[in-house]
Amino acid sequence: MKKRHPHSARDVVRAMLAGKGRNGLLPHEAGDHAQVIEALYEAHETGGTEAVRKAWSELAQQDANLAGWLASDPDPLDELGLMTGAQLLGMDFPPIQHIADPVLPEGCSLLASPPKSGKTWLALNLALAVATGGRACSTIPVRKGRALYVNYDGATRGMQRRLKTMLGPEGALPHDFILTSRAQPFPSADEGGIDVIRQFVERYPDTRLVVIDTLERFRPRRSHKEQLYATDYEAVAQLRDLSNETGASVLILHHTRKSEGADVLDQVSGSTGLTGGVENVLLLRKERGTPQAKLTIVPREDEEREVALRFDPSIGVWELLGDADQVAKTAERQRVLDVLRPAEEPMQAKEIAAILDEKPNTVTKLLLKMKKEGKVIQPKYGCWEVSPLHPGHTDHSGHASGQEGVEEGSKYDHYDQYDGGTEV
Repeated sequence: MKKRHPHSARDVVRAMLAGKGRNGLLPHEAGDHAQVIEALYEAHETGGTEAVRKAWSELAQQDANLAGWLASDPDPLDELGLMTGAQLLGMDFPPIQHIADPVLPEGCSLLASPPKSGKTWLALNLALAVATGGRACSTIPVRKGRALYVNYDGATRGMQRRLKTMLGPEGALPHDFILTSRAQPFPSADEGGIDVIRQFVERYPDTRLVVIDTLERFRPRRSHKEQLYATDYEAVAQLRDLSNETGASVLILHHTRKSEGADVLDQVSGSTGLTGGVENVLLLRKERGTPQAKLTIVPREDEEREVALRFDPSIGVWELLGDADQVAKTAERQRVLDVLRPAEEPMQAKEIAAILDEKPNTVTKLLLKMKKEGKVIQPKYGCWEVSPLHPGHTDHSGHASGQEGVEEGSKYDHYDQYDGGTEV
């Protein structure tokens, strides 16, 4: 990196006109005023300060802007590439953009989860939604663009099975969904992989998303002498820089630790160089044997969020349920409603608690909250039933309220159907 000279060209001119000798600033370091500095240095060598003043007068007559330049008082912070806090507060920034809001912000992101937890399904869904201009996670509209999926981990047969599940029997891969070819293994970072991705994005400037599956196969091999933090940081920083330079977002798939850390970022396998080198960290946590998971999104320039997802194995898609806390509250209330609906008569809190294996006091507090929300009522003291205004209410005469026979669209209609997939 070129070292900045401590004095500007303006400082040098002012000093020489005041009678001081030439400064250590070299003419080529003076930028647009290199010729001015060179002329004053020559004048000083031949006639000292008087010659400098005469030379400056002649230069100022030839260029009317020089007098104003010398008289101006530039912000020294600006010359050093710095700014004040007040200047920062006065700046306007464009809103943060997303590939799929809120699941995937734009930029370079690291998606980590335990093995076999569904991160490849999520990455494929995002890439297909981009390539089709369809919907990610069943409900999130996505702006169309090209998607490159660099597949290191998954076998070709397994990738084909996943895509057939996601697209359905009548579906076909869109032209803008690009897969790495099985005939030629994709190079790792130290084998020119970064350059290949850059060439692809430059050739196809409509590329919106590049998926790296997985980081371990893409990153350079680390020698025993190299520090883990520096190696981890460099492994993702190259992809982050590529994303910033080209405008294409990058999603890097990685694994979590076996043990949970105190902080959510501590669960990412490796050093903090990985989480520090990317712009966004996504953590997918799913309990074995259950279809639901939590996705924690930690952006560098936005607030942390946690959403609830549910996996539909019949179409290979993670469905967005909503804010994780709100979904949890809804599920908690739903358990109570599921107990009350089939009941032939109003139930006491202790009866509900026994069925749910909860403490009666806990259930009573929840029922009081649900009463304020209009979900349950107390037809008599200490007894509870579903509110008549709530869908699915049973009035104990055998008649249930609520909607029935709602027609559903195709479970595959979140992807537009294009013909022909492409390999690179």
